[in-house]
Amino acid sequence: MVVFVILHYMSLKNTRSEITYILTKLEGNKRIVIVDNASSNGSGMALNKQYADNPLIDVIINDRNLGFAKGMNIGYRRAAQYNPEFIVTMNNDLEFTQKNFIPLIYDSYLKFKFDVLGPSIFVPETKIHQNPKKRSAYTVQDVQIIHDKNVRILNSPKWLFSLRARIKKVNVLKKIVLDVRNRKNHDNNHMLKNVVLHGSMLIFSKTFIQNGIAPFAPDTFFYFETEILDKMIRKNGMISKFEPSIKMIHHQSSSTRETFDDAIKQQQFQVKNMIKSTNVFLQLFDK
Repeated sequence: MVVFVILHYMSLKNTRSEITYILTKLEGNKRIVIVDNASSNGSGMALNKQYADNPLIDVIINDRNLGFAKGMNIGYRRAAQYNPEFIVTMNNDLEFTQKNFIPLIYDSYLKFKFDVLGPSIFVPETKIHQNPKKRSAYTVQDVQIIHDKNVRILNSPKWLFSLRARIKKVNVLKKIVLDVRNRKNHDNNHMLKNVVLHGSMLIFSKTFIQNGIAPFAPDTFFYFETEILDKMIRKNGMISKFEPSIKMIHHQSSSTRETFDDAIKQQQFQVKNMIKSTNVFLQLFDK
C-alpha cells in the first residue's frame, strides 16, 4: 500500500483535485492523509467535513501553521501507522500525469532500491525541471555563503530591500534568470542516485520508514528541508534516487501566492525563513 500525505494550506481547489485524482484515477492500493496547516479561510474544516465518512482519508487540522517540516512530519507519522510500503509526501499544487504512478514506484524500487525517491517534476510556468536540485551534497561552506547572503539582504536599507523585491517580480528579468537556470540544469533524463531532491514530492520506502527517522528537520519552517534531508541520508548510509520515468507537473507556489499579495512581505518571508533554515543546517552539520 501507498499512503499519500498532502500538506494543505488555503488552496481548497488544488487539494480537492489531487484527492479526486488519487482516489479515482490512480491504479493500486492507496489511502490519503491530509494535513491542514491552520488555513485561515476555513478550507481545512471544509475538507474535514467533506471527507469525514471516507475510510480511505484522514484529515488532520493543526491549530496553528507549523510550516512545511512539522506539518509534513505530522502527516508522515500518521501515514506510517498504516504500515505502508511507501509514503508519498506532496504539496497540494502538483498534477499527476500517469495513472500507473503507484506501479511505477514499485517497478523503480525493484530495479534499484532506494530510501527516498524524487520523480521528474516540471514547472510549465517557468519551463524548469526541478529534480534533481543538485548532484552533490551542500557543504557547510556552501550553506554559510547562502546564510550570509540572506542576512545581508535582510539587513539592507529598507529602500534597497523594497527595490530588490519589486525587481524580482519584473517578468522580463525573471525570464532572463530562468533561462540561465535552464542552461545550467542538471541531467534530468537518466536515473541518478545520491542527489539533492526537490521537496514538492518525495517518496519514502519501507526501509526509510522502518528506521523511525523524521523526514524533515522540525526546526525549519519553510525552505532548505531537502538539503538537510540529503545530508542526513548520506550520514546514515541511505540512498536517494531521482527517477525520470515518474513524471509530475508542479504549478509552483500557489499557496504562497494566496498568502501574500505584497512583494515586499513575500520577500521578507522568504529571506527570514532561509536564514532560519540555513542556520539549522549549520547547527546540525558544522562540526
